Amino acid sequence: MNLDENDILSTNVFVNSPDLTGEVDPSVNDSFRRYYRKTIDESEERKLRQSLDRISLRSVSLTDETDESNILNTNSFRAPSIASVASAGVPSVQSVPSAGAGASTGAGVPGGVSSTSTGARAAYASSIESKRLIKEIKTYVSIDSRDRNKVVYPKAGKFKVFLGRSFYNVRSIRLASMEFPNTNAVINSNNNMIYWRNKEDIDTDTTNSLTNMYPVYSVQIRIGSYIASTLQTEMTTTMDLVKRRNGVGDFHYFDITLDISTDIVTFTSLTLTQLPNNPISTTIGLGILKIFAPAHGYSTGDTVYLLGAKTIAGIATSTINTDHKITVLNVNEFTIEVNVKAADTVQGGGNVVNTGKIAPFQLLFGEYSNTIAQNIGYPLENSSEKIQTYIKSIENLYQVKITFTTPHNLTVSNIGSVCTVASTGTIPSIDGTKVITGVPTTNSIQISVDQAISISVFNQGELTVNGVTYTILQIDNVLVQTVIVTTFTKHNYTNSIITTQVNLAGTNTIPSLDGDNVLFGVLSDTQLIFPGYILSDVSSSYPSNEGYFAQNKPLTTYTVPISSISISGALVTIVCTQPHNLQVSDVIYLNNVNTVPLVTTTRVFLVPSPTVIVINSTVTSYDEQSVSNGKAFIGTGLVTVTFPDHKFNKIVSVLPSNTPNVLVVQTQLAHNYTVGQKVRLSQTNSVPSVDGGYTIQSVPTTDTFTILFGAALTTPATSGVMRYNQDFYIYGATTVGEMSSTSINGTLFTLRDIIDKDTFTFYNNNAQAQSIETGGGNNVFISSLIHGFNGIQTNTKNDLLNRSINLQGENYAFLCCPQLSTMLNTGNVRNIFARITLDQSPGNMVFSFLSNPKDFTTVPLDNLNELEFSIVNYDGSFYEFNDLDYSFTLEIIEQIDITESFNISSKRGIAIN
Repeated sequence: MNLDENDILSTNVFVNSPDLTGEVDPSVNDSFRRYYRKTIDESEERKLRQSLDRISLRSVSLTDETDESNILNTNSFRAPSIASVASAGVPSVQSVPSAGAGASTGAGVPGGVSSTSTGARAAYASSIESKRLIKEIKTYVSIDSRDRNKVVYPKAGKFKVFLGRSFYNVRSIRLASMEFPNTNAVINSNNNMIYWRNKEDIDTDTTNSLTNMYPVYSVQIRIGSYIASTLQTEMTTTMDLVKRRNGVGDFHYFDITLDISTDIVTFTSLTLTQLPNNPISTTIGLGILKIFAPAHGYSTGDTVYLLGAKTIAGIATSTINTDHKITVLNVNEFTIEVNVKAADTVQGGGNVVNTGKIAPFQLLFGEYSNTIAQNIGYPLENSSEKIQTYIKSIENLYQVKITFTTPHNLTVSNIGSVCTVASTGTIPSIDGTKVITGVPTTNSIQISVDQAISISVFNQGELTVNGVTYTILQIDNVLVQTVIVTTFTKHNYTNSIITTQVNLAGTNTIPSLDGDNVLFGVLSDTQLIFPGYILSDVSSSYPSNEGYFAQNKPLTTYTVPISSISISGALVTIVCTQPHNLQVSDVIYLNNVNTVPLVTTTRVFLVPSPTVIVINSTVTSYDEQSVSNGKAFIGTGLVTVTFPDHKFNKIVSVLPSNTPNVLVVQTQLAHNYTVGQKVRLSQTNSVPSVDGGYTIQSVPTTDTFTILFGAALTTPATSGVMRYNQDFYIYGATTVGEMSSTSINGTLFTLRDIIDKDTFTFYNNNAQAQSIETGGGNNVFISSLIHGFNGIQTNTKNDLLNRSINLQGENYAFLCCPQLSTMLNTGNVRNIFARITLDQSPGNMVFSFLSNPKDFTTVPLDNLNELEFSIVNYDGSFYEFNDLDYSFTLEIIEQIDITESFNISSKRGIAIN
């Protein structure tokens, strides 16, 4: 038949279930009834098959596309071709006689529609097999941080937001645009804190009642973008507003400098004393100024600052108001020397002149977070001091070179060995017992002598070393001038590292030997050879007076061999071949024990004796052969620290004295206290406890002192520590005994045992040694309630800059979303969706970003209605918006299933657009 797009395909009214009785003679309509029922059955079977297919591919939950009863999936039509109608075996419309012509086949049918035309429509309906297609719907969603729930999410840095509607079968989500305010101030809430502790509080036993600890002072730098000069002013002003002595003393005085040329940042803490009016006196033609300071309490050689002085006798304020080495005249006067001669003999300076004495303090950048340390070039460490070796003496060393007629087979390991020289005939004579100081070639050596010889000697004399005598070919003076540096304690340097640079500091020689010096040789465990010449020898009986240098290899790890093992239920007894030095709860590592089941890292459960430990582990067997042949051993976390004059001390006993209410405290080492000093006892085991702060009443001996106590002791103390604790941090150590540096550096440890005044131990539960080794490098620092205090703190170590000043701010921030993670990062930030480039100055809008779309290629995301966003910095901290907001646009693409007959009119057979 010929169909036009305006032809109406049908005029009948469709019903859900046609009534086949009462209107049509059953005898006439049996054929159609059978056909119709067959069509209905086939349609139901087809729908069931399609439903089963969908269930096998999708979840059983019904959506608009999978629900057969949904209106979107009913009444699917398409215009059939003439051939398809004919193939159904149904007469065309033109071949069916109209009811008006008296066709008997249509009798009794409403509207004159014959049963054969109804069969044609049924055949047409059954022939429809619409093709299914996938259509993508693109939606843009504008997200503004102002739309967040500000009660739940008070800051714009993180919030969860509803996307406006639910999205289904999401294939892709893309960041389309962004409007972002660059509010990333150089100093923000993540890096605007400064914390410090004053040594004055420890010396005076000033405590904080809330923390039950020595006070920790802190300031908060105002958020903003700074240059070096403005940040310097802000830090100085803010820190000077804090009072000393837990808030009840004078205000702090800090002199802070940020040198943008050298990147060195210096904090200088002073305690000030106001001087009388016009305290400075000058003498014409001299650069020596006399300062009147009543009861100043200073000593000659002290460093004293002058502040607030005016120009006097032509000497500028910049020359006067700085630090000076003083010479004490009497208890009320001292002098300073400047490089400008006075133009007149006058008295002046003004009425606001102050003297400032260095006040040691300790920055706590390693103990607290959100500090300004990284921006001003400081490491994330507490102020610390290097573990040093102290110099006892420095002397000129004279050497001669002796060349033999034959090779000697000596090596640098023979440096420091004793040899005997005879029959040399030198002037002055060098015959006698000498020390080998160098092995320059295979047939020559160097020895130390009292002074240089007057002339070289040839073919005369002999030298004996290690029982072998060598004939001397030639004797000459060594032209390179050298010195011997003798130390109070072992330095741990060896001849195997000759030519290593050693940094000497604090030397009092003329000329000074401070700085890097090449190690020429090691004469003994307390003597080193360096190049140089001094006008006169120097020596001291007290450490630090003649200088110091870094202690080499200050850390020693410890392991202990196992001699036998016995198993009793859940307890394993381990017998060691030597004292294990372990305590209950120490973490240990069992090497080559191979228990079943395998137990390696475990804790000490009991310590029956110095050579026996018990662990609580259920094992059935172990490797008896490894134990018997000595391969099994315990890796411990015990570390011995060589630290000359470390100043740690412990309480040995607290006992009643013969005087009522007076206790005698005995310490393990000499305490160096004087009468009237403040002292704090902690962790004592007396009954009642004597923990607390006291004033020393008397000092009977170098290791005892007395205190007042208002009660009788029922049980004397047998242990305790000085100050609140003996906790400490170590920085700069290298891996030693396979104990990693990361498990040592920056970890809070507690002193375990004091071996002597130069040695102590601690236990590392974070890692266990796999060998006994002395190491750790020569750049190890320590910070504690004793160590790390200085009146001047800088961002340098060993005169080397830690890092440069950074006042540039961040270059980027991350837009993070747990559901849209598309970017990797080498740092700790995760779930990155976009990297926002902060290419505009603070205060301007940023539109640049780098982002990857989130594609759900394998299986579309079935449902999406909300997302969680956060803006974070490189370190994972939240970006500070300073109460501003930002916005961005997401492009969301959904997939829906449609058929070719989607939107086809059931009346007209054409697409409805």
